[in-house]
Amino acid sequence: MSKRRIIAPGLLAAVLIMSSILYLVSPPPLERRLLFFPDTAGGDQRAEWHYVPRRSDPVDQIRIFVEELKLGPVELGSVPFIPKTAEIRSIIVNNGKVVYIDFTPEIMFDESDSERNFADLKELLIDNLGHNFPAIQETAVLIGGQVPNAPSFGEISR
Repeated sequence: MSKRRIIAPGLLAAVLIMSSILYLVSPPPLERRLLFFPDTAGGDQRAEWHYVPRRSDPVDQIRIFVEELKLGPVELGSVPFIPKTAEIRSIIVNNGKVVYIDFTPEIMFDESDSERNFADLKELLIDNLGHNFPAIQETAVLIGGQVPNAPSFGEISR
């Protein structure tokens, strides 16, 4: 047997082992997420895979994910449901189980991109977050720091 036949498989094995170790030490910069968008025909939701930047902080993960939802679908047959003018004011993750997302009022009033009402938008957002972040048990969507459609308190009369 020649040295070449012995060295070539050894080098190939060494390269494979080194590349596996490098992959485990430094994961790829993108991760795959499944996003759901409303169907154009008014039917159910349509799913499509998107690649989003990988982050270790849960708040950053959710922020990037919601920003990707705002960009809308890539495939034909789906429509965006979060208006592009709506901005995220803040995201709070409590114990990794409860998420509070506070949007600017444009999410409720700007209908240029979406034909959905706020209740549908909120339901789609919660479904997307629940599927992609299974540790989340509860999601609260706020507008301007307030719970939408919550009863307001009037003046206290004496």
